Amino acid sequence: MPGKRHWRPHSCHRRLVILSATFACLCAPSALAYQEREDAEGAQVFSISYTGNFLSNVSGGQSRGSSYTHELDVGASFQIADKWTFAVTGAWTQGAALSDQHVGDFGGLQGTFNDANALWLYEAYAAYSGEKLAFAAGRLSAGDTFASLDIMGNFVNATFSSNAGAISTNAGGFTTGPTSTWGAYLAYATSETSTFTVGAYLSAQNNFSTDDHGLDFSFNPGDGVLIAAEYRQAFSEAAFGFGAYYDTADAEVLTETQATRDARADYGFYSYIEGPLTPTGPTAMIMLQLAPEKGLNLFPLFILGALSWNGIVPARPRDRMSLGIAYGKISNRLESLRDEVVFELNCTAVVNDIITVQPVAQYVSNPGGTEANALIFGVQLSVEF
Repeated sequence: MPGKRHWRPHSCHRRLVILSATFACLCAPSALAYQEREDAEGAQVFSISYTGNFLSNVSGGQSRGSSYTHELDVGASFQIADKWTFAVTGAWTQGAALSDQHVGDFGGLQGTFNDANALWLYEAYAAYSGEKLAFAAGRLSAGDTFASLDIMGNFVNATFSSNAGAISTNAGGFTTGPTSTWGAYLAYATSETSTFTVGAYLSAQNNFSTDDHGLDFSFNPGDGVLIAAEYRQAFSEAAFGFGAYYDTADAEVLTETQATRDARADYGFYSYIEGPLTPTGPTAMIMLQLAPEKGLNLFPLFILGALSWNGIVPARPRDRMSLGIAYGKISNRLESLRDEVVFELNCTAVVNDIITVQPVAQYVSNPGGTEANALIFGVQLSVEF
C-alpha cells in the first residue's frame, strides 16, 4: 500500500525516552488542572481507548492466515481559558497487518492500524469553540476534520473508518489517525444549518514519519502544505457536503515499475450525502471522490456507500448492523491492475458503556489489483474510558 511507514528498532530507545518526557510535560498541566478544580460540567479530563482486532483470511488474497493488531490511545484535555481547551493524545500501535501479510489490498483491513509497531505523539493542540466559530492549531490530523462522517466510524476496514476513502492513499500529505502534523483549521457556522471549514497542514512526509514517533517538530512550509476546505449543509434529518484539497508537496508519479517523485502538486474533490432513509429505519451515506491527476493518483475515482441500522433487534436498541461498499477505479497508468472493490458487513454489540464487540465479515474483489478475491472474518473489540 502506498505511503506505508516502518519503524527502525535500533533508534527506538532514545526516541521513546523523548516521547515519554514530551507526553509527561504536556500532560502535567492537565493533572494540575484536574487536582485544582472540580469540573462542574462533568467534562472528561483524561481518556483511554483501546481498539483491537483479530482477522483471518480464509480464502483468496496472497495466502490464508490470521493477524492481530491494536491501537491504544491515552489522552488528556483541560480548559486554559474561556472557550479554549488544550488536548494531547499519545498512541501505541502494535501487530502485523493482515493486508500486508496475507491479502495485499490497498485500503487496510484493520482500521487505524497503519502497519507500524510504534509509540506516537498523536495530537497536541489548542482549540477554541464559540457559538459560530471553532478553531484549532497544533499537531492535528486532517482526516479528523475533512471527509469524515460519523457513520464511517461504524466500520472496521480503514477504507471507511480512517482513510477518508481513497484521499489519504492518493494524497500522502492528508494525515489520518494516529498520525498528525503541524496544522490549523477554522470552522464557521454560516447559518443555523450550514458550516464552512478550511484548514492547512504541513504535508512533507518527515513531519509524520513513524521513525520519529510523531516527534519531528520541524516547520518547513516550503516542503509542502495541504490546504483543504469543506462546506456542509443540513436539511431536516439529512445533510450534504462537498470539499476539495490541494497539496503543494512533490507528488509520486505512478509507473508500472519504479515510482519517482515529481515537482507537481496534487489535488482532489469529494462530495457526500447522508441521512436516515426512513424515520425509524437505517441511516445511509454515499460519497464520491475525484482525483483528476491520473498520473499521480492510484484512485482517480472512488465511491463509498454505507448503511447502518441502530436497534435492528428491538430487545437491544443500542446494537447496530452496518453494511459498506467501496469501489476504487485504478488509474489507467497502471494497466496491469484491476479495480478494487471492498464489502464489509458487521454487527456492533454494546456490552456496556465501556465495551463493544464487533463481529465482522469483509470481501475484497481484486485486492491490490492483482490478487484473487479474498474473504475475511474476524472480530473487533473496543474499550473506552
